[in-house]
Amino acid sequence: MHSADFHTAAGRRRFYLDRGLRKRPMGSGSNMATLMQSEREKLPIVMESLFGDIPAAVVGGIATRAYSPERKTQDIDVLVAHARHDEAAERLKTLGWRNDGDLLFPNGLLGLYGSAWLREGQKLDLMSTDQAWAREALAQFSYDHWTPENDAEP
Repeated sequence: MHSADFHTAAGRRRFYLDRGLRKRPMGSGSNMATLMQSEREKLPIVMESLFGDIPAAVVGGIATRAYSPERKTQDIDVLVAHARHDEAAERLKTLGWRNDGDLLFPNGLLGLYGSAWLREGQKLDLMSTDQAWAREALAQFSYDHWTPENDAEP
């Protein structure tokens, strides 16, 4: 393993690459199409029932399964519209979710802020930002729709 220099982007990238390689299980070089067609875990929440007409999107580990094999994660990360963040938090309270504290985002470039929420063993991170990339992302309806044809070379 290389010595990590966290003062440079290359050093941070090297650290995370080395860390990932350490955790890689034997036999992980399976066929991507086979991995992508594996049964997906059903989300334990229905976004519309949580946030109604508040623009929201599942992001983070769960969202990556649209582009890579599913991975296990402990929580569901949700990005909501900045202008309606407080309203989304109030909706969670009304639905029995408990605020478990503020989230920390070491990379301030994305302008993210948010809080962790708990309900009946479920974990949800509610996040937002006032940056343009988030407004653009929330304006697009998308869903987990990977097929081998979507990933084919042109």
